Amino acid sequence: MRFLIPIAVALALAPSTAQEVPGFGPVCPAPEICLEPALRLQLGLAQGYAPPWAAGGLLALRALEGSAYYRVRLGVWFEGALQWGLLEAYGTSQLGPLELSYGKRGELGGPWSETFVGQDGRWGVWVRYQGLEAAYLPHPALVGGQLYVGARSGEFQAGAFAEVAQGSLGLTPRLSWRGALGEAFWQADQGFWGRLTLPLGEGPSGGAGLEGWVWWNPEWTYLGPGSFLQEGLRAWLLRPRKLVFGLAYTWEGWRFGAEASRAPVEAAWVYLRLHLP
Repeated sequence: MRFLIPIAVALALAPSTAQEVPGFGPVCPAPEICLEPALRLQLGLAQGYAPPWAAGGLLALRALEGSAYYRVRLGVWFEGALQWGLLEAYGTSQLGPLELSYGKRGELGGPWSETFVGQDGRWGVWVRYQGLEAAYLPHPALVGGQLYVGARSGEFQAGAFAEVAQGSLGLTPRLSWRGALGEAFWQADQGFWGRLTLPLGEGPSGGAGLEGWVWWNPEWTYLGPGSFLQEGLRAWLLRPRKLVFGLAYTWEGWRFGAEASRAPVEAAWVYLRLHLP
């Protein structure tokens, strides 16, 4: 961690002929290239649920060359153990009305792919034509993969993953909505998750807000024949495969929050987080 702070600060304060940014923030050596360093520090209070402290750094690169756009996000963090990852690395080309992307992207993930410094993407190839999109996402070592086909309309997105396993075709539907105040998702194998954000005003260098979120993955077998009128409905609600929810208040780069887990383990914790910039 010692080498992350001087590197990030040096990048943030580096002179630029294209853009001068005071303090810690984006650095754009040229109009077509921009570096975005970030740091995150966290202190938590819980026993056995999360490490008492965590720290990490993230460096993002955005570049534009003609009709091609490139993005790379590299993170290094300590959260009980030293970890690092190439979270995103992709290029996008515009071929008339067709948009082609190749590399690692994070838009088809969820809470299960969240790291301390951001969403960890998946390798693949994406094609978009107006409101339609498709992606092929190979598994590690190129042993099979998933085909995603979907459509977008305004704030809504609907699609499904298709995969051939053991001689049969499996489909995993996915629905999502993203709006100004939050987002909501459903994916058949991961359940429901969503986030609601309420703005509470603006500060000198950012905003304040209240945020709540939940991830609920119910066990549908509880609603099978013969069990629904007895224990099925109660078990479906109270004994899911995953139930985690949280509430947080943010101000500038500070975040004070609490999380609770009902399944697969029962635990709760509070934390204070600082994110720069």
